[in-house]
Amino acid sequence: MVLESNSVTYRYPTPVSPESKSLGSNVSSPVAKDPEPKSHTQDRFSPRTVNDAAVALSANSDAEVADVPSHNISLVPVVVIPGLASPSQRVYYETFPDIDARIGRGDDSPSKRRNRKDLHVEEEVLTLSVDQREKADAALRYCQDLIADIFEAEDHLQPDTSGAVTADAADFFISGAVGERELPLLTPGIQHKLERAIQKAISASRFDTIPVEHLGRVQKLCEGAVTAADGTSLGVEGGWTEDDLERWVNRIASVENGLQASRILLRIMTAGREEKQLYSEDLLQTVMNTVKHVVDSCLVPIAEARNIGQDTESFGIYAAHKKPLSSLVHLSSKVLRLLGELLVKVDVAEGAITAVEFLCARLIFVENGHSEKESALGVQKFELLRRTAMDVLAKIFARHSDQRTFIFDEILTSLEKLPVTRQSARQFKLVDGKPIQLVSALLMRLIQTSAMRSTHRSTTTGGTLVSANDRHEQDGASDFGEGDADVDQDREAEIDTTSESAHDDKMQRLIRLAKPLHDGAQANAHYLVKFMVQRALSSTKTGDQPYRNLLDIFTEDFIGVLGSTDWPAAEMLLRALLSNVTIEDIWISPFHSILSAKVESVQSRLAVKSQTSLIIKTVQRGEGVLSVLHSLLQGILSNDSKNAVLNFQVCKAMVAVMFDSIIDSDELSGRPTQAHVLQTLTVFAKASPKLFDTEQLELLQPYVANLSNTDDLLIYRSVIVIFRHVLPHMSSLQHGFLRAIQDALFSSIAKVGKMELNEISSCLWTIDSILNNTDRLVRLTTSVLKGIHVAKDLSPADDTPESAARSAGVVNRVKRLILIAGYFGKYCDFDQNAKSFKEEFPWWTGDSVASLVVDIICPLTNPKQPASIRETALESISMICQFWPRQYLRSDTNSAFETVFDSGDARLEHIVLSGIQDFFALEEKRSETGAEIPLGSGIVNGSDRLGKTYMATDHDGASTSIAQRFLRHILRIALSSVGELSLTATQVIASINRQGLVHPKECGPALVALETSPNAKVASIATQEHRTLHQKHESMFEKEYMRAVQRAFMFQKEVVRDTQGFTTQPFASKLRLLFDVLKTGNGRVRKKFLGNMCMRLDFELPKLNSAAGGIPATLEYARFCVENLAFFEYSRIDELLYLIACMEKVVANTGSVVANAIETEVLKDHLQPGHDGVASMILMMMWETRSFLQRLWGLRKYKETKTKPAIKEVNKSPVKAAFVTGDKFVEKITGIMSVLCTHVTQLDHCRTFLELLNVDNDLKVASETEENDIAKASARYETPSEERNLNSPSMPPSGGGRAMKRKGSGSIASTPRKKRAKPQTSKKKTGSASRSKDSGDEWD
Repeated sequence: MVLESNSVTYRYPTPVSPESKSLGSNVSSPVAKDPEPKSHTQDRFSPRTVNDAAVALSANSDAEVADVPSHNISLVPVVVIPGLASPSQRVYYETFPDIDARIGRGDDSPSKRRNRKDLHVEEEVLTLSVDQREKADAALRYCQDLIADIFEAEDHLQPDTSGAVTADAADFFISGAVGERELPLLTPGIQHKLERAIQKAISASRFDTIPVEHLGRVQKLCEGAVTAADGTSLGVEGGWTEDDLERWVNRIASVENGLQASRILLRIMTAGREEKQLYSEDLLQTVMNTVKHVVDSCLVPIAEARNIGQDTESFGIYAAHKKPLSSLVHLSSKVLRLLGELLVKVDVAEGAITAVEFLCARLIFVENGHSEKESALGVQKFELLRRTAMDVLAKIFARHSDQRTFIFDEILTSLEKLPVTRQSARQFKLVDGKPIQLVSALLMRLIQTSAMRSTHRSTTTGGTLVSANDRHEQDGASDFGEGDADVDQDREAEIDTTSESAHDDKMQRLIRLAKPLHDGAQANAHYLVKFMVQRALSSTKTGDQPYRNLLDIFTEDFIGVLGSTDWPAAEMLLRALLSNVTIEDIWISPFHSILSAKVESVQSRLAVKSQTSLIIKTVQRGEGVLSVLHSLLQGILSNDSKNAVLNFQVCKAMVAVMFDSIIDSDELSGRPTQAHVLQTLTVFAKASPKLFDTEQLELLQPYVANLSNTDDLLIYRSVIVIFRHVLPHMSSLQHGFLRAIQDALFSSIAKVGKMELNEISSCLWTIDSILNNTDRLVRLTTSVLKGIHVAKDLSPADDTPESAARSAGVVNRVKRLILIAGYFGKYCDFDQNAKSFKEEFPWWTGDSVASLVVDIICPLTNPKQPASIRETALESISMICQFWPRQYLRSDTNSAFETVFDSGDARLEHIVLSGIQDFFALEEKRSETGAEIPLGSGIVNGSDRLGKTYMATDHDGASTSIAQRFLRHILRIALSSVGELSLTATQVIASINRQGLVHPKECGPALVALETSPNAKVASIATQEHRTLHQKHESMFEKEYMRAVQRAFMFQKEVVRDTQGFTTQPFASKLRLLFDVLKTGNGRVRKKFLGNMCMRLDFELPKLNSAAGGIPATLEYARFCVENLAFFEYSRIDELLYLIACMEKVVANTGSVVANAIETEVLKDHLQPGHDGVASMILMMMWETRSFLQRLWGLRKYKETKTKPAIKEVNKSPVKAAFVTGDKFVEKITGIMSVLCTHVTQLDHCRTFLELLNVDNDLKVASETEENDIAKASARYETPSEERNLNSPSMPPSGGGRAMKRKGSGSIASTPRKKRAKPQTSKKKTGSASRSKDSGDEWD
């Protein structure tokens, strides 16, 4: 069947022999354009089909194909296998001595072929779809044909050394000068096609099949062009003629040809091939010399050229030739990027690394034009090259940890060389924000890169570069040898806590060291900040201030990207930078001496104005900056600061400057708007109200009296905030001024929004604490409550338009009244005026006015009310409950909230959860300070009356009641979506755990599931709280992890709609955050977790669920687990060995039962695979995971060794093998999951599974007499502190040891073998029905 439906193509060897030409092969005549690679098979058989030639060859082996009659031409593809060729024909066949040698040695047997590297490519081909395989094969054929055509053209070159090109080879080669010789060089078009063909072959995973001899020959052909480019002059001179310019342009084209050849060389070197001859150090040095030559002699002069002075003529030449020069810049960027990729993948000499570092630094700090007119090629053309240089430098920083200090110093010392205009130039464009300095982006990138683990070790052998694969094989068992001793000793001190646990007491074992990678990033951040700060402080004494200016610029840039997921290092740098000592030294301390002078000078005034402008610009970055700036100013002005008095004087001077700029915007550089100035003043008001004086507050009165349009709302709100915090501290204020403000605020209540209403109500209560005219607020509140009380009895609208309009107006009016009641009920303590409220509401018998407000509003939360009224009522009740916690204990309030949760209305749930979140936040703050919660940051010191508001005694009761009553709803909401509602619910869960309101087991599994959320904020909060719980309650919390994994799987399946256990770009486990938390604890807990995950994948075959009509949930869960296990970042070798032993045990023992069922029931009795097929799929996925882990972490040597590995060795951190990615593993798992598509694929999979158990040498099944020995053999992978646990039920026997291979059944139709009896001497159950005690109810 196969032969009847396929055609076989083959090619003759090159050079073409006369006999082969007679079969129809023709050499194309030279043409003007570059030729496409011709298919040699098609050319040689173009007069007739391949099938006719095959028929003719079979009929008469001595006859020529051309003699076949033309009437035999067939259009149906048929393949006929010819007989043995005659001796005269065999000489034209291509021989493959390596394949012959393998066949002769018997290496091509199925069991031995599995150990070959070549099999990886074959396995990958088998997992591809038909269309994918065709495309991959086409990419390989195209590349091979093109290479063959190039070699054929090279063979047609004249035999002398003159470099002359014949007519047949003119389409492929040109003559070029290399030193003093003329050599044939590949044409630019051919080089471009060759580079793309190689790239496509690499992308199709077929590049490994190209013979290394061919690649070496390609490298030799490209070397000449690279060498020629290195010696080509690219400089320009004055007085050039047209001929000179034409020759210069031709030289640029020659250099482009050399750069394109460099790309081909680097493509080959970065493709992951293992042959050492492809990694020539001399060849790499030639490429680097060429790139450096282009940068120094052409690109840098172009960037620095200006259209003024002596550069005018050269600037004109560059501008007139933008097209070729832009192409040169673009090509140089591509070569530089590939060069960076090579330095990451291949070990090179340190000199080469240093050379690339200097080259990148030169490109980063060269002065480009600041505008399009100042740049010969345009600003962005060179900025793209500069960004590439930044990327390469970051890759080196990540790959070679020993170079990090040098890179930092080189960057930081180069900063002062920049001119002032260059220092302030922001040309690095962000995707969703303003541009920032390229150096700012680089510094943040390097800090982020510090959190990446480096596996670098410089290794060179005999002038040949060593690829990462070669390095791994050469090191062998000494991967953790003396070269890494220093690093590993430090890491062992942090990771190997198990071996030291016997010497530590219980309390010490609870203390966990921070992550090494986080510590490294933080150390680098502090190093950078310390360097900058010290230089900034020393420069101010001499009057030269480059570092101080740069520090200001960097601070603005870091603040500008604060909170961006692309730049997480911004927060770390700001924390290390915007600490109190640093802020004092940079922003405040330089003005101490200036302001302490008796007479204020113009210079001091200007200096303060400049610094004030910087602070205002910082505030303009966004709302997120305000809280950070507030906490910093609060620390600077606190009594804990040693310079508190001087700092106060500086800040007071800044406040004065800002008030001046409100009147006259020209007072400050940049002319900031009044809104931004006032917003900055709110930060100072919250930090220290005493910075303001009476005259300044009086200047703000007009801004609250004249609220004319919405454009003034930001100014209006800022002024009210200032009043709210400052007024209680102004003893000299006239009551008339306060009454004027009070009148203005009362008049604005009806026309402002929620944010302004919140500030107005708080400010009015603050003013009332001074004026003591509470009657005005009482009258307002009673009037509002009357309006709400009447509205609950309104009849619904009928169907007429008039009635609907009237009803809408009533609804809006009621909503407004409910909001006002909520805000004033929140901030105002009317309990002393309860009598006045009882006069207006005689039916009320309570003693707290807050309860009256809730009594009136709560009926409006009924589901029969309009949705908008329900929302507003719930919002107001939540606000009141936050400040009056007793209201959370009311039965009607709880019923209203319960109704919301039962309804599942997301908007209403968000309102209730937001209120609970705010209440818990206040409770946490109250608990931390040990005092009452202040009404905003600043009032507590000046308003005793307001402070009494928070002296309630029901806080703890309310918190506990909320947690116990609503936790199940909160958990459901958090795990029902991935949006804003889930985030709010997660924040509430975290707060509940921080306060210890429920048992940790209640929330633990949900936190683990939330760690897998696509919402990064949700995952971060869940991880932080999970880590805290694990550190405090590790021994108890570990028992919840299997339930947590199940919860995470259900969350991914039902909410995320993705049951895969990994994320891509790069491949990472979805449970990686869970495993990261486990890595901070005891190694025994991690092993128990891994073992129990494997045991959860085990099953009893008769009980296995294989429900028809879709993918069984058991199979999906198994996939989720194995994919997570495959992509965990393991911290110790013994964990991996233990995990692999667990998998081998499950597959070996349970697999024998499944295989027997398949042989007897499926293949012999022809029954549907059913649960037998599902069982084989689960076990096959486990086996593929086990094999992938062995390849990824280089664990073969531990499997094959006969001696017990040293404890120190298996306790070390494993190192990933180079060029082993997860693509093949994912494709295999996907292929297994697709088995259920048809009955045929299920049967094929069952046979494949039988072959695995019958053939694979690594799969062992224990005999009756060896079962106990296997458990003891696993002790070779245990640390001393864990050897006492070897007899624990959670310790599975290894698949290694002296176990024997499962015997095949001989024939599928043969009588099945008997099931072996269970050994009587073993106390532990084995086989598919066995599970450890730890995997029982304790883990459910």
